[in-house]
Amino acid sequence: MKHLIRKIFIPIFDYINIIYASILWGGNLKNYEKSLSKTQSKKILILSPHHDDETIGMGATINFLSKNNNIDIIFATNGNLTDNKYFPENISYIRIQESNEVSKLLGIKNLTNWNFTNTTLNNNIVKLHQLISDKIRSGSYDIIFAPSLSEGTSDHRTLTLELLHSVIKNKVDSKIYFYDINNSIPLECATDIVEFSKEEILFKKELYSHYGSQIFIDFGFLNKIDVVKGAEYFYRVDDAKELLERYKKYGSCIDLKVTTSSIHFIRNMNYNRKHCYSKIKNILK
Repeated sequence: MKHLIRKIFIPIFDYINIIYASILWGGNLKNYEKSLSKTQSKKILILSPHHDDETIGMGATINFLSKNNNIDIIFATNGNLTDNKYFPENISYIRIQESNEVSKLLGIKNLTNWNFTNTTLNNNIVKLHQLISDKIRSGSYDIIFAPSLSEGTSDHRTLTLELLHSVIKNKVDSKIYFYDINNSIPLECATDIVEFSKEEILFKKELYSHYGSQIFIDFGFLNKIDVVKGAEYFYRVDDAKELLERYKKYGSCIDLKVTTSSIHFIRNMNYNRKHCYSKIKNILK
């Protein structure tokens, strides 16, 4: 019965959500910097909190960049959860294999998996900081991508905070870009975008199809939102120290409480706007 109700009502939710999303992201993309997709001959590091975040946030961009750049991707967590009751015992292996399949499609060969359990990065800051520092010192990266500080998930924010602290401490001069996973960068805060063609939308849909273990994420709906947004959004960090000072002043976003699905989309976005967007516009400026 529950399945039947979902089958009937989800198309209605989707229709309402698309209208709502069009209002949120219906801005003109012409005035945004679009040079990222043309980057060539650079050494690039992508920090992904979980196996799928890099695809959701910048799958199309990675596809562009992988053709003419040397890319390393680090997954900070191993796919295990503190509570695995909804997932098989070998969920870590499954998630790593899913990401390996996606990375092959993207042309990425250099993958690293750190061994933190999901949702525990905030409890392992010293070790996380050391791992990041070692990597950016030895890697000599031209560009580093990390989740936005305005993300509604603690692992996402913690990974980026420790990146910024490491960059400042080690005096690294890499260009840093935040990428948008949970619709955390409003269009007016974006500094750079990578626009989609119909082919990229379909390709990203194919990438999503490999994450079958993620039963609480509605990837079909995420692809519809990709269509509405028309691009992947980025925020360029010009001064890491100043950004951290603004972050301390205005405070962290509050964690989202519901899953990524069409049924909860408007609730999620209203939560973002109430608890996060006012802070974001002061932090990402």
